[in-house]
Amino acid sequence: MQLKRTFLLGVIGSLSLAALIGIWTFLFGNFGDLEWKILFTTMTAALFSLTALGAAVVFERGRWRAAMVVTFILSGLGLLVYLLMIWFEPHWNWPWWKFAWKVMWWLAIWSIALPHAGLLSLATLKGFFRWVRRAAIGAVFTLALSVTWVVLFESVLDEDIWIRIIGVFGILSALGTITVPILAKVTGIDKEAGVESTAMEIKITCPRCTLEQTVASGHSRCVGCKLKFEINIEEPRCPQCDYLLHKLTEPVCPECGQQLGDDEIIRPETALDT
Repeated sequence: MQLKRTFLLGVIGSLSLAALIGIWTFLFGNFGDLEWKILFTTMTAALFSLTALGAAVVFERGRWRAAMVVTFILSGLGLLVYLLMIWFEPHWNWPWWKFAWKVMWWLAIWSIALPHAGLLSLATLKGFFRWVRRAAIGAVFTLALSVTWVVLFESVLDEDIWIRIIGVFGILSALGTITVPILAKVTGIDKEAGVESTAMEIKITCPRCTLEQTVASGHSRCVGCKLKFEINIEEPRCPQCDYLLHKLTEPVCPECGQQLGDDEIIRPETALDT
């Protein structure tokens, strides 16, 4: 948890610094060679900070962990190579310069594509909507592969064909990026409507006046000091398919096979104790 907090604060700090430097450049710079290098440096830092942040979100949710580790590595390498090109590119000879540009494109493409697809995979969808999510992820990877192929083999390709291919899958990727979160929201609305809350009473000790009492779930008040309570009780569900998880013996959803954390299930012995 501390590592996660440090990482997030570091991302916020780097993005804030990049923003401040960019603002200073626009307000007070004369847009000479140094100012452009500073501006591109801040933009590069912001880009790869965002790709790393997206990978961290997916990694934390336990999805595509190997791919997200690769994203961390690619983002770090991408930041390094871009900074070298920004500050030292004029001093490189032609073959190395052209090769470095290809590497830059490749690192940027996959640093964006992997967390992009990973974030789409987090959307909780049901039935046919799952195929929409898979199609969106497929479009993202196909677009990344197409651009990578063009960058690597630009001299042996029919430019018109590949522009069309990249354009088609670029549109499909954008459509999927917009559609999948909307479908996840629609599914979430259905899930909220179907939540089964248990109407029950709970014995508690008021944190203000320490009076022991029994209160109902939902909105209630302390009978002594009138402190307001709001107690919501609902069954634990699989974040992937919404299956009820009560009394599971293993941290795996029996409906869809989703791996679950210990905090997402209630074991039989715990239920008996309560």
